[in-house]
Amino acid sequence: MHKQLEKQLTALEQLLQDLTLAHGRLLELLNEKRTALSQAKHDVMAKLVTQENDQIKVISEMEKSDYRWLLM
Repeated sequence: MHKQLEKQLTALEQLLQDLTLAHGRLLELLNEKRTALSQAKHDVMAKLVTQENDQIKVISEMEKSDYRWLLM
């Protein structure tokens, strides 16, 4: 049982690291959007919004698939 718990804790730690990186990328996109907005670069804003939506989907999928094993 101890080894199983250790394995789960290692997996949880990796998941949290991955989610931290994914949210960090989301924060980078937010900062890029602020810059584009302040410079009235509408074409850049449109691209960044698309990237932001894609990143949110990535995070959502990570959370859906990776948290299921914790419930077992």
